[in-house]
Amino acid sequence: MFGVGAGNLTSLPGLLVQQEFPRQHFARIVSLVVAINQFSFAFGPALLGQVDAAGGSYRLGLLLCLFAESVAAVIVAAPVILGSRQRSSVRAI
Repeated sequence: MFGVGAGNLTSLPGLLVQQEFPRQHFARIVSLVVAINQFSFAFGPALLGQVDAAGGSYRLGLLLCLFAESVAAVIVAAPVILGSRQRSSVRAI
């Protein structure tokens, strides 16, 4: 299970960026993705702990996490649901 998680953490962002963005922007976009991931990994547990301390249980914090994941899923799925056409992009190899 660790290998699956580590592979998704290290390899998948670069593969997705390579597929969706032009080659000249690869380093900048991957760096931004990694920075956002590291910020989330560093401060996410602390924020969840603060919500727990304020509310007395993890219920509210976990519901907030569920809400954030749901909003992210809608944002990702919106073009497919709305039927918008995919733009043609240069594929970086």
